[in-house]
Amino acid sequence: CEIPLDYKKLTEKPFAIFGRTGMGKSILCKIVCNSILSKDVSSVFIFDMHSEYGTFSKTDNTPGLNFFFPEKVEMFTLDPGNREAKPFIIDSKNIRPEDIIIAFQDLSPPMIDALYIINRGRKNDLISEIKNATIEKYPNAHPSALQALQRRIMRLNRFGFVMEGNDTFNQMITLIKNGKSIVLDFGKYGRDAMAYLFLANIIARRLYNEYSENDYPHLVLFLEEAHKFLAPGIASYTIFDRLARETRKFNLILALIDQRPSRIDEEVGSQLANRLILSMKEPSDVESALAGVPDKTLWKDIVVSIPARTLLLLGDAIRVPTVVDIMDYNNMRTRLNKFNIKDIDEIAKQSGKIFG
Repeated sequence: CEIPLDYKKLTEKPFAIFGRTGMGKSILCKIVCNSILSKDVSSVFIFDMHSEYGTFSKTDNTPGLNFFFPEKVEMFTLDPGNREAKPFIIDSKNIRPEDIIIAFQDLSPPMIDALYIINRGRKNDLISEIKNATIEKYPNAHPSALQALQRRIMRLNRFGFVMEGNDTFNQMITLIKNGKSIVLDFGKYGRDAMAYLFLANIIARRLYNEYSENDYPHLVLFLEEAHKFLAPGIASYTIFDRLARETRKFNLILALIDQRPSRIDEEVGSQLANRLILSMKEPSDVESALAGVPDKTLWKDIVVSIPARTLLLLGDAIRVPTVVDIMDYNNMRTRLNKFNIKDIDEIAKQSGKIFG
C-alpha cells in the first residue's frame, strides 16, 4: 500500500535520515528530494560529494534531480572538468576562523587562540594574513602555535575553488531567490573530507545570514556526515546548531543525514520534528536516533532488526509511526524513460507516495 507522507510538514522543521553505512541513505535522500520538488513544497540544496544528484549518478548511473526537474535545478561544481555545471568559486576574503576550525578539526586551543588573534588584527584576507604572520606582529600568539597554524593553513593551497576577488555565491543566491534548487558537485574533491567540511560551513553560514535578513523562498539544506559539524565539542564553531534551533523562524530548514547520531549534540537532536531511520546496530546510535520517542523499547527492537532499504518513519509528517520498504529507485527511471520531459512533473506528482 502507499504511505501518505506529508512533505509540506516534513519540510517545515528540521528532520533527519539516520542509518548505518550501506543501508540506503543516499537513495532514500534522492527519493525524498525528488518528492519535495514534485510537490513544490520547497527547493533543496545538496552538497553532492560523490556526483550522485546531478543529471546521472557517477556511482550507479541512476538519474538525479536535474534529470527529473531540469527546469527547477541548477548545478554548480568545484571541478573544472565538469562541463555541464557552473563553476563555483569562493573569495578568500569571505573565509572566517570558524571555517578553518571546522575544516581542520585538529587545531589545538593555542592554535585556535592564535587564529582569532590574527583575525582581530588583520587587514587582508585571513588566509594571507596567517601565512605572513610573525610573532613581532602578533606578540600575544604563542610562537609554536603560530608556526603550527601556518603549517596547517598550507593544506588549503590545493583548493582551486578558493580565489581572491572571485565569488559566485551571489549568483547562487539569485537563483535561490527565484525558487531554484541547487546541486553543488564536488567532482575531484569528492573524497576530500576537509573540502566538504570547509565549504559546507562557509555556504551554510552565508545562507543563514541571507535568510535571516531576507524573505527568500523555502529551502531545505541537506547535510551529510552531520556529526562532523554537530559533535558537542565542535558545534559551537559552526552555524548548523543555530540552523537547527532557529530556522523554523524563517525559510531555511536543515536536514541531517548521518550514520552516527550518537555523536550529534543532544540539543540539536531534540529539534528534529521527523526522523527517517534505517537499520542501525550500535546501541548508542539507536538510542540517540530514538531520543524523545514514546515506547522507545519497542522501536529499538525494530531498528536493529529491519533489513537494508527498510525504514522507520517517525514524526508529525506521518499519522502514526510506520515501517516501510524503500522503492527500487531504478523503477522510477524505467517508467520515466517512456515519456518526454513535459510528462515528468505530472508523473512525479502521481508517484509521489515514494514508499511501497
